[in-house]
Parts: sequence; C-alpha cells; structure tokens
Amino acid sequence: MTSDTRPLNAEPLHTDALDTAPLTARVRGRDVRRFWRRFRDVPGARQPGRGARVAVVTFGALVIPIGLLAMSVGVAQEIEEAAPDMAEQLTGMSVMVLLFLVAGAVLTWASVRMGARRRSRREFFRLARFAAVNGLDFAPGLHDGSHLEPWRERGRVGVIDAMRTRGGRPVEFGNYEIRTSEGHRAQATFGGYAATRVGTALPNIRLESRRVRRVMSEGAVAREQRLSLEGDFDRAFTLTCPQGYETDALYLFTPDVAALLMDAASDFDIELIDDWVFLTSPADVVTLRAERWQNVESALRAVVAKIDQWERWRDDRVARTRLSGPGIVAQAGRRLRIGVGAGTVITGFGIAAFTAMALIVGALG
Repeated sequence: MTSDTRPLNAEPLHTDALDTAPLTARVRGRDVRRFWRRFRDVPGARQPGRGARVAVVTFGALVIPIGLLAMSVGVAQEIEEAAPDMAEQLTGMSVMVLLFLVAGAVLTWASVRMGARRRSRREFFRLARFAAVNGLDFAPGLHDGSHLEPWRERGRVGVIDAMRTRGGRPVEFGNYEIRTSEGHRAQATFGGYAATRVGTALPNIRLESRRVRRVMSEGAVAREQRLSLEGDFDRAFTLTCPQGYETDALYLFTPDVAALLMDAASDFDIELIDDWVFLTSPADVVTLRAERWQNVESALRAVVAKIDQWERWRDDRVARTRLSGPGIVAQAGRRLRIGVGAGTVITGFGIAAFTAMALIVGALG
C-alpha cells in the first residue's frame, strides 16, 4: 500500500451510508469455498507470520505454568526443610515467580489481541463482500504502514486488513500495531483507525475522547498544552494543542464543529497532524461488528464535513513567499510536547523493584 498523491477536495465520503448487511448475512459453505480458491493467493490472505506468533504464545503457555508449579514446589520444600539459608532461597524464588507472572500477563494479552485479529475463511468472505458492496478496496492481512507518515516517528507501523475508498475523498480504514523498542524494552500499541488527507498542513491538535478506555501509553501530552472550550465539550474530549496555538485551535474547532464532534465522534480520539486527520481507538475498526462501522462512518462524516473549513487555515508565523506554498506550519506547532506517561512510570517502577530484589538476593548470598 502506498500513500495517495491524488488532489483532495471537499467531496463527500460516500453518497449513501455504508451497507453493513454483508457482515452479518447468512453465507453458504460452497460460496466460501469458491471464494477462497480465488482469494487465498491475495497477498496477506494466508496471514504470514501467524504460525510463528502462535508458536511463541503456545510455548509460553506451556512453560510458564510448569515454571510456576516448580517454584511452588521449591517454596514448599524450603519452608519444610527450614534450612539456614531459607530466607535467601525464598527471596530468589520470589523474584522468579514475579518474572513468570509478568511474562504470563504479557502473553495472555498478546494471545487475546492475536485471537481477535485471526481471520477464518468465512470472516474473510464477509469482509471482502462488505468491501465490494461499498466500493472499497480490501488489502487483507498485515502490511507495512509507513505510508501513514506521521506515525513513522512513533515506531514500526503495521496495518492489518486495510480498506480504502475508491471515489470521493480518499479515506483509509484499518487496524494498526505500532512497535517501539528502547534499550532492552519493547512495547506494542494496538488499535483501529480511519485516516484521510487535508489540502494543507495543520498544527498538531489532539482530541482525546473521555469515553475511550485507553491502554496506558508510554507518552502523555504535557498538561500545559491542554485547552478548555466552552460548553460541554470538555466532558466529551480533552483538547491539546502546541503552546502559542490556542487561538488557532479555537479557529479550527469552532462551536459548531465542537457540537458536531460531540454528537457523532465521541467514541474516537481525533488528531490533526501535518496534512493528515486520524480517528483512532484502542478497539479495531475493520471488524465484523456492524455497529462499529456505523460509529466510525458517523464520526468520519462529522470530520470530513469540516475539512474544507480547516483547509482555509494558514499559519501567520510563517513568512510567505511565492515558493513556500500554503501548507506550512511553524516548527513550534508541528508536534505536541510529549511527557512521561503512566505506562513509563509503572514500567520504571517494575524495573526498579526487580533490580532492588536482585540486589537483596545478591547481598544475602
């Protein structure tokens, strides 16, 4: 999949609402088999890499319970023997039990995420038929997501089961995973998105929905970048913008825009970054749940309806020349400042606790 270079305009997302009937309609086995004979050769349909991931989770699911059982037996034996070095032995075993429990939690979480995204032939049939009925191009399986340019700064981006509009304003729906590694620590973020392009670059403004149950992230937007709007908007979203761009945020999110987003898009986070608009959620977007598609379409319609207004915005901090073009944002407005998030704090605490326990074991030994 590649980035779309077609010119954008204020065309509607769709003439009609999405037809979600193919997601839930009854299907016949022979239709699925006939479909799969053609579809299985489509890149991504066979879900490459799935076997390796399943093998890792299966291996962990076998090893971790055995390890915990062995540690439990060892603890019981140490207590029964009451040897002089019992305290040191129990401390060391406690560290091992803690590691097994953490590994078990991580593998359980990974297993749940993998299971939710694993497609059967029947599910691929439903998604492919849904895409065909609604004029969407369907790219099944895991693909490189580097065409989502602003996200490349956040880690290695993978896009799963992407769908893209053919007519009107180009829009892409998909599920994503962003993998980051820092030192010896790795983290993955999962979710779903809908993305479209704008005809000009915009300041980095983020609206975080208060209705979204979000997974703890490593980074959090610094509090001094929060901006309060009038009315009930703050009950639905937390708006953040770069310092010095408060007036620009008020221009982009006028009361009518705020009211529209509260009504239609409060199930999603919304982010303006460069010349992109993203709607994101920790839950997948490309799914067999009809109500999920209805929610994302409603939210996207609300956003697309205001893009023509946003495209008239210009950054007065940038000196205009004949060569500069309209789509420029001053350096200070291009990215929000990210501080320490809850995920980093908890991870750091866990590492510190483990290090302290290891040092205690070494000192007692």
